Amino acid sequence: MKAGAFGQRRNAPRSKAKPVAASEGDAGGGGAAVTVASLMKAIIYIMSILVVSGFLSYFIITVGNDVFAFVKEDEEINVRIDGETDIKRLGEVLEEKGVIKYANMFELYAKVRKKNPVLEAGEYTVSPSMSYDQLIAVFAKQTEPDRTTVVVTIPEGKTVDEIIKLLVEKYGLSSEEELEDAIQNYEFDYWFVKELDEADLRAGRKYRLEGYLYPDTYYYYSDASAPAILYKMLDNFDKKMKDIFKDDKKVPGADYIEKIHYICDQYKMTFDDMVILGSMIQMESKYTVEFGDISSVFHNRLANPAQTDGKLESDATLQYMLEERTEVLTEEHKKIDSPYNSYLYAGLPPGPIANPAQTAIIYALYPNSTGYYYFVAGKDGYSLFAKTYKEHLKNIETVNAGK
Repeated sequence: MKAGAFGQRRNAPRSKAKPVAASEGDAGGGGAAVTVASLMKAIIYIMSILVVSGFLSYFIITVGNDVFAFVKEDEEINVRIDGETDIKRLGEVLEEKGVIKYANMFELYAKVRKKNPVLEAGEYTVSPSMSYDQLIAVFAKQTEPDRTTVVVTIPEGKTVDEIIKLLVEKYGLSSEEELEDAIQNYEFDYWFVKELDEADLRAGRKYRLEGYLYPDTYYYYSDASAPAILYKMLDNFDKKMKDIFKDDKKVPGADYIEKIHYICDQYKMTFDDMVILGSMIQMESKYTVEFGDISSVFHNRLANPAQTDGKLESDATLQYMLEERTEVLTEEHKKIDSPYNSYLYAGLPPGPIANPAQTAIIYALYPNSTGYYYFVAGKDGYSLFAKTYKEHLKNIETVNAGK
């Protein structure tokens, strides 16, 4: 037996691995490529962080400046809000006016700070240099305790004196002195009020805003200021004028204001003249169906003064000049020396004689086409119209006979 046949472990045969040929660049170059790629990724990552950080920093600084007004312009900006304005809408208005930059942030800030006060309608002077907290405080009602809501109804054809009396005596709002001062002097930001303030109003006008306090039902807080009370009426007046032309594409003009002025120009009248005329139409008849014919009488007299010496001869203007209305007007009343006496003075009175509804102003702008120069109220309240003075005398006889 050959040695190694038993008692010894044979070694397993070794496999011979074939050498793999190295590709060009692997030896020494592969590690460099990986290093460069990693470096580029790191640079891009760092740059991204810097860009995002820079953007966030800019955003935070910009928003922070808007919220706290660290460095902002100190200029006065007039802002007007109505009684329906909430915090969200206030932010939008402030952004539109250039007081703040971020309306959404203003609303979010108010929510986070739990500031959602009732805002008081009116006009305010604010500045971009004011912080969000300061702005909210300006528009917020200052006296919340014991506040109640007062429902106020102003009937059509009421005068300023009558409206003031209603507000103060019946509804317990404001005071006569504050209301009169606001009516005469407060700078309301409405195009028609600005026209009044810029115009040379007729001598003897009793109230600046007579004719513009729109008759309607309003909701006020019991502690509302005089300007806030009047603001709602003026805002309603503006909306009613806008509604007249909302679907009118026939009258030239880019907006309702230009359309109104275009119509006024056709009659060589101002808008205030039309409001004066509308107030007279409102007070001369209790039936709307007659408004168009009554308007035509006044328009005809104004356009052809030779027919009636330019006098409108309106009993309603006489009633306005009296301290108290009377059931019967006499010849003596027609001799009272007052600029509101349209029997004594030609043309329109110095101001409106009541606060008319939209319908009366529409008919002032759009009178019926008639040849009427006279009218007299019948026993039933309806008017009898005439083209000549002779016809008018017959109508008066008919009325006096009770027919």
